[in-house]
Amino acid sequence: MNTLALFTVFHLNMAYSSIEEEMRPEVVRRCYWPLLRLAADFDVPVGVEAPGYTLETIAAIDPVWVETLKTLLRAGLIEFVG
Repeated sequence: MNTLALFTVFHLNMAYSSIEEEMRPEVVRRCYWPLLRLAADFDVPVGVEAPGYTLETIAAIDPVWVETLKTLLRAGLIEFVG
């Protein structure tokens, strides 16, 4: 029997026009942290596409998120796409 290999890709964009600047910490908490937890908790590889501006913005808001991202990258659970 053939197996189905799945891969998922998420686009992160803090410059999206409908995200108010004061809402960015909530976006990190409610959207971007669960993405990292998905990869870590379920051992599921996740593709991430994010512009440099978004990564810099997240780093300014929550540097621990970026360190966790790096850890998951080294573990092969996060892969940058694009």
